[in-house]
Amino acid sequence: MSGIVFDDEACLLTQEQLNLFSIPSGRGNTLLDYDLHPRFIHDRAQKKVLLSDEPEPRIISLNANEHYEIIPATIKSKNKEGVLQSYAIYPGTRESLIEDCLIYFARNGEFTAEKGEPGYVYENGRIGVFFTLYQLRLALKELGKEYKSSELREGLEILTLAKYRYTNTKDRDYLRGYIIQELDSIPNPKVNDKLRSDRIFFAAFDSRASKRILSGHYRSYDDCCAMSMKSPIARYLYKQFSGHWQNANMSNENGSIRSVNLNESTLASGCPLLSNATKRKENMVKALKELSDASIIQPIDLDVDVTNTKRGRKIIDSVFLVRPTSKFISQQIEGFKRLQKTKSIGDALNAKNKCLQNTISD
Repeated sequence: MSGIVFDDEACLLTQEQLNLFSIPSGRGNTLLDYDLHPRFIHDRAQKKVLLSDEPEPRIISLNANEHYEIIPATIKSKNKEGVLQSYAIYPGTRESLIEDCLIYFARNGEFTAEKGEPGYVYENGRIGVFFTLYQLRLALKELGKEYKSSELREGLEILTLAKYRYTNTKDRDYLRGYIIQELDSIPNPKVNDKLRSDRIFFAAFDSRASKRILSGHYRSYDDCCAMSMKSPIARYLYKQFSGHWQNANMSNENGSIRSVNLNESTLASGCPLLSNATKRKENMVKALKELSDASIIQPIDLDVDVTNTKRGRKIIDSVFLVRPTSKFISQQIEGFKRLQKTKSIGDALNAKNKCLQNTISD
């Protein structure tokens, strides 16, 4: 019976939390910690591997102590000759954008067939979203991301089937799935202009994502801005800044400057660490320029704000100093106030559910 809510007060708290998560006039949401786990590999050349080729394990090592192994989905698809074969497909850029879009759909309000727009559904402690492939394709296209419906269908299946394993030197070892715990679809029972005759998909979120939403463990950020960015590093850094740069200011106090490590941030974003140090640095500079163009950070000065780490004469890493803009500071102030409210609702809801569970077990 765990996680099932029976109490009227708990139902009201749940509804209040979901209303805050889906404020139409508000910014989007990044799920704290959850969104920063390295679990996508942004490497198109290595995304799809024939199973007969014995794909090597893909491991993202942030340091000597923490490792994320990406376990691909196994999917059958036709090759160029039209022969059906089994492939190992790793979650990458497409899947990360789909995941962000599903969370974006969840803040679009409660789903109803009459409304015809993507939206969330809450049931027995779990949150999921209803949508059609056309709506998913259109939402991403409006953000500059073009995918065929068949590609999005495959991406949804990969998010449902793939897993990742985290290990560290303290004997921690956990195996987790991605945001979609279950994927269901049915023929549209009520054709209209918005839903058309497409199949309606239901993506049930995994328990960790649902728990973070209901517990209020999320922060405000501009999700549409993030999804429209070209660089996965920029998207990752924006989420990281939104979640952890809580004291951002322009008053030369603690928090007025933040350091970005090139190698660590590149790996954490899921991008390959190129052997060419110049290209590696160029990718980070492009990512930081996207963030400055979006008025999240101030433009960096490559002569002043970059410190290189060398081994002999060879540059092996770099640290970039970044400064917030007034726009980002306003986002963080607003986000902190909202977080205090959502967490207080989440704490009350958790306490109420524990009380209910104790009553049931007694």
